[in-house]
Amino acid sequence: WIYEATPGKVRRLTWDDYRAELVALNSDRQRKKKQEIVTWVLEPKTDLRREQAAAMKGYLDSQLDRRYSVKGIVRGKTSDGIHCAELASQALNAAGLADIDDCHKQSPAAVRNIAGPLCDPAYRASFAAQAAEETWCQRAWRRWTHAAVMCRWSWGEAWRFCW
Repeated sequence: WIYEATPGKVRRLTWDDYRAELVALNSDRQRKKKQEIVTWVLEPKTDLRREQAAAMKGYLDSQLDRRYSVKGIVRGKTSDGIHCAELASQALNAAGLADIDDCHKQSPAAVRNIAGPLCDPAYRASFAAQAAEETWCQRAWRRWTHAAVMCRWSWGEAWRFCW
């Protein structure tokens, strides 16, 4: 499973679904900007013990559908939402692999540096393969749906910053 805190909420996807999303995004990017979205994958040097894996999965499952928010990292205190690096650092803590204080203040680079010694060297997962050819209507619908999700999230996030 891939657990991801992304604008909107925390979600869980299969590797194949995650890959398909990035292939579609890359298809759009390569068509217009000649850029590629990549993922850097870290794998543990040793397998997690059963209880470590259960604790990590239990924590991550408890976060599903939690609101995504950068308020904690911006304001320097915990909030009702969660961002990607906070989710990852809390998961490492839950498994007993790290003892990270102030998880809401962590950046993705900081979490990568903490997890680095526990993992094999990161490898680059490329998703440059062309997606199945979509019609203009299909591409437009996907883009506008994504834009609507981002607008709804950013409006709600901005509103919550006021309180």
